[in-house]
Amino acid sequence: MAARFPSWGRTRPYSFVVKHGFVIAAGAATLLVGIVGCSSQNSSSPGGSQAPGPKAAGQETSTSTLPPVSPVQPNQARVTFGTNDAGPFTGVGCETKDGLTTINIEGHLHTTIELTDSDAPAVKSVNIGEIGSDGPALAYVEGVSGTPVVATRDGKNYTVTGSGMGSNSASNEPPVDTPFDVAVTCP
Repeated sequence: MAARFPSWGRTRPYSFVVKHGFVIAAGAATLLVGIVGCSSQNSSSPGGSQAPGPKAAGQETSTSTLPPVSPVQPNQARVTFGTNDAGPFTGVGCETKDGLTTINIEGHLHTTIELTDSDAPAVKSVNIGEIGSDGPALAYVEGVSGTPVVATRDGKNYTVTGSGMGSNSASNEPPVDTPFDVAVTCP
């Protein structure tokens, strides 16, 4: 099958059109992620960067206002981001494959963390809640997000601390850089 582009004046194979259409779509998605990731880099501007979720007028949130996350019992988790507590949780699942550990924390706001399988793990991604849902959500992706996330591991205990792009569709505010802390113990 061939596609005809009148402005080019020649016929291109269908596979050419599909491949280049995919490249254009992937490029547009990458550009969108970059724009969203860089949209709140200056938190010292008027109206500063506030965490999503309910808060008093003018209240600012920074990583120093979050309580420290301490280890939890086996098969348990504690997740906070911005002013939100993502619990209660109903279960924890951990799977290691090809050098990566994926931690799934089931509950009110589903949380997924992907990190390297090592004693000093590197965090690849963090997702809290569901982006586009009616509630708060947060996303961190290594290499896309501005600030690296720190993870520690002690046997089956993991602590992940950092910031990602947080949003709350109920407030109609754009995503902002939001601190988060996760403590989880794999079964």
